[in-house]
Amino acid sequence: MPRSLFSTPVVTLVLALVVGLLYGRLGQHQPIAFDDALYVTQNTWVLQGLTAKGALWAFTNADAANWHPLTWLSHMADQSAFAGHPGIQMLENAVWHLANSVLVFLVLSTFGLSRPMAAVLALVFAAHPLNVESVAWLSQRKTQLSTCFLLATVLLYLRTPPGVKSGRRAWLLVLLFSLSLMAKATGVVLPAVLFVHEFLRWRRTPETPRRVWFITTVRRLAPLGLVAGVGAVVTFLAQQGQGAVASMETLTLAHRVANAGSAIVTYLRTFAWPAELCLFYSMPAAPDWAAFLLGLLLLAIGALWAAAFLRRAPLMALGLAWFGLSLLPVIGLIQVGSQSHADRYMYLPMIGLLLFAGAWAETALRPDGIPLRPALLGLFAAFGVGMACHTAAYVPYWSNPETAYRRALAVGGSSYAITLNLAGALEDGGFYKSAETVNALAARTWPNRAGAVGNYASSLALRGKYAEAEVQYRRALALEPDNFKLHYLLGLVLIESNNPEAEVHLQAARRLLPPDSEWRSTNLEIRNILLGRARPK
Repeated sequence: MPRSLFSTPVVTLVLALVVGLLYGRLGQHQPIAFDDALYVTQNTWVLQGLTAKGALWAFTNADAANWHPLTWLSHMADQSAFAGHPGIQMLENAVWHLANSVLVFLVLSTFGLSRPMAAVLALVFAAHPLNVESVAWLSQRKTQLSTCFLLATVLLYLRTPPGVKSGRRAWLLVLLFSLSLMAKATGVVLPAVLFVHEFLRWRRTPETPRRVWFITTVRRLAPLGLVAGVGAVVTFLAQQGQGAVASMETLTLAHRVANAGSAIVTYLRTFAWPAELCLFYSMPAAPDWAAFLLGLLLLAIGALWAAAFLRRAPLMALGLAWFGLSLLPVIGLIQVGSQSHADRYMYLPMIGLLLFAGAWAETALRPDGIPLRPALLGLFAAFGVGMACHTAAYVPYWSNPETAYRRALAVGGSSYAITLNLAGALEDGGFYKSAETVNALAARTWPNRAGAVGNYASSLALRGKYAEAEVQYRRALALEPDNFKLHYLLGLVLIESNNPEAEVHLQAARRLLPPDSEWRSTNLEIRNILLGRARPK
């Protein structure tokens, strides 16, 4: 094939057409309150746009159980430029995904894959339905930004020969890697991946003594390692401080380990056959040790396969290391949130699988010695087209909150958070009776959760059932007596019933108010009302 057919401009154009066809409809999608409210639609700092105070807040807070100032600044800049047009902000995610797809092509070809192979694998990355969550969900801008700067770091590193001493390049590497971690910290494993790459490169030409090579490599990677270490510590402290890290009481170590092994099986299965994808997958009630053992077996097979081709295709080992190491921060050994796994967690590890597959395909031979590369190249291209068809059918499930939540409950299983968010979406759409039905189910399913009982009370109040709402609000307050919002809402219900006790609860709500720095716009509205700064609508 002519080289010009796989030049960077031509590949970029093809990838742009693919991404545009698959994600061009994002401009008509609605934000999904589950996380989008936290990051954009109800975040008072973000809604103010890009300001000096907002930038200071972005660098000094750990809201959303993460320290990711670059993500906050990105959403603030969008708000300044496109306020009132969330569709444009969603389309920007697709632009970042296109940039990442092009970078995948450049990184794979710089690692040593042929340009046709790298182009086809970049097509698979651009079109794969596992990546829909990272593109179609507005709050996943952090995944896009982090991956973009991480791949740029890898590309610059690969294009800087080991013997070249350039202070400017070294500082640029640190800057790019720091920006990646300031968007999302999943790339902390990059120094370990690059160490594996250096080892495999030294192994091919071991003229340098092992000790000299080791010291030189450690020195070269030390700045990135330092940045990674700081990023990992800051992220863990932020997540622990915000209560996002599950304790051993709520999720045992055995359950975490079993779920991690199960997740590997799930990620490999959905990469090859993405039949049932959704926004949220509930944690199973009991450990699945059979799936855990299968996960270990699949990793062992991959390792043996890479070892068998180590001389002919060392990049297979690098691809496996990329896949395994980049899954470590999100595999669930340190459990963050209540999901068993998430499609977005495969955005970066998928690149390792693509490198593994491409390296094998470049050197695979038939029994008679004829290369299999042309046939495998066509097979990967057909796989990419098939994934594009699947993505085209899956993207509409992200078009509005109700559709996304209903699919999550149908595919991912019963979930407290998703059920409450579905009820909220129905209320936002004016479907109060349907919302009451969903909230009643949630209150029965999770009777000891103040959020479920309180939301049911709110549904009753919205339909004018004040006496029933009062009973449910009191139940919720018994579960969470220091919840200012429950006191406030009960006070409003009691006002409707001309009950003088309303003043008691409104005063309690005022006493328990969050500070002015609280980011939720709804909480600040209540604060302003109780402090006499605004009137109830």
